[in-house]
Amino acid sequence: MENSSKNCQYSRRADRRSDRDLRVSGSIMCRSEVRLVLVLVLVAHPAEGYSLDQDHSLEFRGPPGSMFGYSVLLHKQGPHSWLVVGAPVSNSSFSPSVRSPGVIFRCSLTTEGQTCRPMHADTSSCGKTCEAESDHQWLGVSLSRQPGDNGGHVLACAHRWKNVFYSKKDNQNNKLPNGVCYRYSNQLRHAQPIIPCYKGTH
Repeated sequence: MENSSKNCQYSRRADRRSDRDLRVSGSIMCRSEVRLVLVLVLVAHPAEGYSLDQDHSLEFRGPPGSMFGYSVLLHKQGPHSWLVVGAPVSNSSFSPSVRSPGVIFRCSLTTEGQTCRPMHADTSSCGKTCEAESDHQWLGVSLSRQPGDNGGHVLACAHRWKNVFYSKKDNQNNKLPNGVCYRYSNQLRHAQPIIPCYKGTH
């Protein structure tokens, strides 16, 4: 700061011919002081996260290697609050013979213990010309919810679900990768499969 002060004094002596030059020199000195103050503030007070509550956090765990937490959303219905979690490569207790179909979990935020329970999803009867192949379908890769404080439908999708009806009929590998979504009620108990690309009759 001593060098800056001497430079200002020197500028004033050299530029006494014009009042305008004196004002400009003064403004340059002020800017250098402001910059110094900003640097000191940044060094003394480093940035910290403000959107995470580390003191009152809840921890939920899913099956190892299931990609538990790939997608999440908050859902509320009446006095109950849940964290809905997708685990796209998890094995399902509802369909043990299916390989890594993915699972949707509902984790209670209003009860003690922070337990997560799997939500049922099934496409065993998808239509007259439909036979499901749910292996590696990636259920839970995406989650969405209707807006509203009282709870709305929750939609969970599996984009790699396939219809293999024609593949088995003509012994060719003509699998139809239609994809499937499940619409859950606001209580997260009943799921209705939705296959937008399939137009067969049920």
